Amino acid sequence: MGTSRAATLHRLRRLRNYLAHGHRTVGSVAEATRESLTGIDGVGAGRVAKIVLALQQFADATAQLGTARSLDEIWRRATAPLKGHQPAVVARLYGIAGGEPATQAALAEQLGLSQPAVSHALQKAKELIDVRAFDEILDAIEAVLEVLGGVAHQDEIAAEIGRQWPASDALSVPRLVRLLVDLNAKRLGMVDEPEAGALVTHSAAIGGSRGLSAFVVAARQIAGQFPVSPEAARRSLRAVLPEYPLDHLSLATRLLGDLELTDAGELFERPIYPPEAIRHVIHRERLPMSLDRLRLVVERTFGGHAVWPDDQTIATALAAIEDCRVEGDMVLPAAGRSVVPPRRESDPVPAELRVAARSPEEAAVDLLRGAASRGDGFRLVVSPADHAPEIGRSLARAIGPDVRFLSFESELLARMDASFESFVRAERFKA
Repeated sequence: MGTSRAATLHRLRRLRNYLAHGHRTVGSVAEATRESLTGIDGVGAGRVAKIVLALQQFADATAQLGTARSLDEIWRRATAPLKGHQPAVVARLYGIAGGEPATQAALAEQLGLSQPAVSHALQKAKELIDVRAFDEILDAIEAVLEVLGGVAHQDEIAAEIGRQWPASDALSVPRLVRLLVDLNAKRLGMVDEPEAGALVTHSAAIGGSRGLSAFVVAARQIAGQFPVSPEAARRSLRAVLPEYPLDHLSLATRLLGDLELTDAGELFERPIYPPEAIRHVIHRERLPMSLDRLRLVVERTFGGHAVWPDDQTIATALAAIEDCRVEGDMVLPAAGRSVVPPRRESDPVPAELRVAARSPEEAAVDLLRGAASRGDGFRLVVSPADHAPEIGRSLARAIGPDVRFLSFESELLARMDASFESFVRAERFKA
């Protein structure tokens, strides 16, 4: 790779920062307006100019490479050293020549060979392929991975290669990418994730299939719990895949095609249906608002991924949301409801106070008198704080003349009364 191409790729790698601001690919950065880029923190007119220069130089460099030869020509050059059944074996087993990849058993039967012979031919083909013919393609793959933080869809890589090196319909670019990964295991990796699909990685940058699969599961769970704040979602995803250097929410939307971000950066699963979409908007916007305004805010929030009902069913959808009501074409806050505190129920009378011919109060006094006469400890009477002095005095009178009601506050003040001034002076000069 020449010095100018290396410098161009160095500038291109700086575009990674913008992928954390809603730009999922280098192409989206290229298509962004000047206003949207300068709206990102730290990006001014000078930085925008550098972005334009980097993209232009990269386009010029790859255009020169692309016009020199097609991908079919590169493939023919790379496979020229192969002999006998080797070209057919590698092309058919990987599906590079079109159609689904064949199994070794099926291909052995078609070619009239044993399965071990097919396996041996594949191994020899990988050893003999002129990998130098793919050098520029590998540089392009690594440049894309660098920009995207070390992980990209196989089809995403294939689309970039197809733009730079035209290929005929007889050659499958995605399956060629898989072969290139196998031929360069020290530089690249391939993860077949059940939900996200085939992913190409920098072998040293991103964890294996277990880490990416755990990330996919976590992203799906966060989207299913919508709305989760972007900060909390990023912390959770970063804990699952800490080696990923860019924005983890952007990675989630790249890996899972049905995940999107709201205008506030919350992860959700599309399509999102009216009750959930409207409830989310109503919780963060001020009512009242017109139905037309509500629809515009929902579309802005969810980027057009919210399902909006027709006029005949909108009232039904809004009726399912307890936070609002509809009058004409206006959405209003739900009517206020008076809150009546529940009536306090008295505790049932304890069995020991249910005595024939005696009220519960009289039975309680009898129990307290008995305890006082025996002198066998104390009894605790719980009463409302506001009525404690009144109830205390009443109990003292009921138990008998030998019982004295004692207020801690009154007793303390009575004992301090004779020397109250000295206490005041002590408090004033306690420092």
